[in-house]
Amino acid sequence: MAKGVIVAILVVFMALYFGRAQKAMFLGAEGVYTLSVENESSSAKFISFNAKDTDNIAKYKMVTGQSVYGISKDYIDEFLTKYQCVLVFSEVTAYGETNYYYSPKIWGYKSINGKKVNVQTAICSYGNTIGTPIIYGGY
Repeated sequence: MAKGVIVAILVVFMALYFGRAQKAMFLGAEGVYTLSVENESSSAKFISFNAKDTDNIAKYKMVTGQSVYGISKDYIDEFLTKYQCVLVFSEVTAYGETNYYYSPKIWGYKSINGKKVNVQTAICSYGNTIGTPIIYGGY
């Protein structure tokens, strides 16, 4: 009996997780919007479109991540404030600065080195990117 209840709970959770309606996280952004679907890794399928066409998100069920490239630093700062993002850690490379944040207002997270992360930004000389839970596929 207990095993059946656990299986039922898992089925409901998976249906809610994978079937939940997706909303555009980066409304008002200018640039290229990218969805990662079907997989939570860099091997996911990527769909890109103009950031002004955020209605495209509703077409996909298994969206595992969202990002937008070509945005201003001001847009990133406004997003971080709106979602009360707290800086978890940063990395500086030859290409620029990558920051990892956690927001209690955003559902889900990735665990990186034992720390919860659900927003990543890349501030680079060739363009800025923001993604959730992280930026899949490079920036």
